[in-house]
Amino acid sequence: MEGSKLDAFLEEVIKKTELGLLPWEKSAREGQFSASIGGKFSLTISGPQQSGPMGILAIAEPQYRLTMKRFSGEICLDLNIPDLPSVVFFSLVPRPDFDEEKVKRLYAVVVSRFASPENKSLDEAMDALKKL
Repeated sequence: MEGSKLDAFLEEVIKKTELGLLPWEKSAREGQFSASIGGKFSLTISGPQQSGPMGILAIAEPQYRLTMKRFSGEICLDLNIPDLPSVVFFSLVPRPDFDEEKVKRLYAVVVSRFASPENKSLDEAMDALKKL
């Protein structure tokens, strides 16, 4: 996916998530969420992890990761944002040019969708106020 096309895709995912049109579900893994796009693709996003298995610091794991797969299992997109700038992740596939902040923003938006009921009520009230 080209950089500008990828950034446009990320913006659309953020927009649809903010509008509540792209429903996300919590995964069994802490800090990981998934969504389905049109019954053809699945998105998975994960954010910063404090520790790995048995409390071991997970330094080698990307801080943010967004993956898109076809339901057949084919990986279409795999974006990793390293936790530490000095950590280099090697891959046989060239890293696409994209705005890393968009992945971080998407993660923040998804997490906010699972905020406490009080925050959801405030969000709903704010939306109602905006419509007045």
